[in-house]
Amino acid sequence: MGRRFSSAPSSPGSIPDEPSYELTMEVDRTEDDNYKSSTMDDTTVHTWRYLPFKQQILQMEIDGALIQNIDHNMVISKLCDMGIKVYLLMHDSTDLKRDLIKMTEDASYDDSATIDFNRCCLFKDENGRVFNTILAGSATGLSSAWAVSTSMFSGLNATIVMFTLVRSLALLPGSGDLGYGPLYLAVFVGSVLKEEMSHSWLSSQLYISGTPSISSVAIGVPFAGSDVPRYLSIIALILAGASAGTSNQYIFALIGVSSVIAALSANLGGRAWKNAGFGRIRYSGPGSAAAAYIVAIAAGILAPVLGFRELEAGGRAALEKSLFLSFMVAIAYVASGIEPIQSYVVMGENDGNLAQAITNVTVGICWLVNTVSCLALSPLIKAGWRDSSDDRFLVKDENSPVGYRVPCLPNYYIEPHMISKPFLELNENFVKAAGSFLTVAIGGGIICTGLFYPISNVGCSILNLGCSASA
Repeated sequence: MGRRFSSAPSSPGSIPDEPSYELTMEVDRTEDDNYKSSTMDDTTVHTWRYLPFKQQILQMEIDGALIQNIDHNMVISKLCDMGIKVYLLMHDSTDLKRDLIKMTEDASYDDSATIDFNRCCLFKDENGRVFNTILAGSATGLSSAWAVSTSMFSGLNATIVMFTLVRSLALLPGSGDLGYGPLYLAVFVGSVLKEEMSHSWLSSQLYISGTPSISSVAIGVPFAGSDVPRYLSIIALILAGASAGTSNQYIFALIGVSSVIAALSANLGGRAWKNAGFGRIRYSGPGSAAAAYIVAIAAGILAPVLGFRELEAGGRAALEKSLFLSFMVAIAYVASGIEPIQSYVVMGENDGNLAQAITNVTVGICWLVNTVSCLALSPLIKAGWRDSSDDRFLVKDENSPVGYRVPCLPNYYIEPHMISKPFLELNENFVKAAGSFLTVAIGGGIICTGLFYPISNVGCSILNLGCSASA
């Protein structure tokens, strides 16, 4: 190594500058050409090159557009060149909600088995800038609730309770007074099985219909965020418990137990459909949401174990776990038929009737179909994890209408309820007039029903006084 010092004046007659130092390194490279590791080949050296990530390339393109203050169409073109399908919302759209629904319907036709991380939804403002489209408000709340429910979902608990309630369903006819049993079941379902019961309608839309994200379900699917099946089952069971000793108890109990079974099987069926890698239902016409829910219920009854989270590992591990869990479900169902246990966990009376025998045969067939399905499909389940070295430049985001966003772009938040349009294409004055008439008619009717009873009592009192005076 050598070091050189330079202290010559910068110009004649001037004061010498501060000494400047220049470091030089002399390296003997005579042996470089002869050096070669016995464990290294020529192709390995080429893998040491530091290449920029795709996200860095895109970030440089965006920075260049921002610095030069040019149109952001270059960013959109760059995304398209990278194989990204770009959905673009314009600021001057006359109906943003309609445009969002059309985009989500188009994205739902993508095959998730072969195409992934390939789409984003951007918003372009009046200045030509582009942003990630993010749905806020109720859509964000639904995404958070879904994340909590999914992380705490227990497939084993859901399956055991579902088959046990099938036994109860067979024993309800002719059981007489059920007492407060339905009320206890409502408390159990609403507290212990909250995650297993929640968002069954949403689960069927995501996994069966192929809706691209939770926020898109919130704007395009009726009653997606209301969790109607769980509320219906709890209300029906509470009414059954409150109507103890009446003829209506059996009807409410039947509705409540059936609703619980439907919600549990729909949650299991949707997850089983996803784990098995079945294609999404490519139908978005009238009744598509109900059709997806029915398919999820059927899949959950026939192959519930395929929906367990433990099977997402795939391969032989999924096969072994599916068999073990199937045997546990069978043991739990057989135990629920033993008299000392049945009197505590099953509603109804076991008198060895035909319905009980038919139930055992039906559940046995379902269990056989489930086990055979696990043997055939569990080894084919793809592992749920991804290679961390995969160079991805889109981020999964359930608040995006199409499920993914560009990480190096800012977000533009849209409130779904703020972009709603009137569903009646009528004149505003006509709507006001009709609303005023209905308001007066309904309000007056309610007031009259309240005044009728006092007036009738006053009239009767006056008549009675008149009769007494004449006498």
